[in-house]
Amino acid sequence: MDDVRVVMDSVASRRAAIMGVSEGGLMTALFAATYPERTAAATLYGTGARYIKAPLGPDARRVPSPLRRAGAQAEPGEVLVSSAVKDLVAGSGIRFRERGVAQLKGVPGEWRL
Repeated sequence: MDDVRVVMDSVASRRAAIMGVSEGGLMTALFAATYPERTAAATLYGTGARYIKAPLGPDARRVPSPLRRAGAQAEPGEVLVSSAVKDLVAGSGIRFRERGVAQLKGVPGEWRL
């Protein structure tokens, strides 16, 4: 959450519209509640109100996080975003670079980065 505040401070932004996708929705809601004077709007997309931890027994299988696996593909200084973000900012002038298709270890199928 402090990352958002630090970035806003570094570009001298007093208020911003922020968006949280999936797990980022919780951070977005927390930021908006903690800094309402700095939040012009908050959009939550594909997120939940909370996460519940389930105990893992000795025989439980851990499912790899596709987000963690995709994030590991990022190069230093690079930010990977989902196609949902690309669609949401259409017409804004923000440009994206396609990285192609990747196979993520432990995650079935192909992922377009």
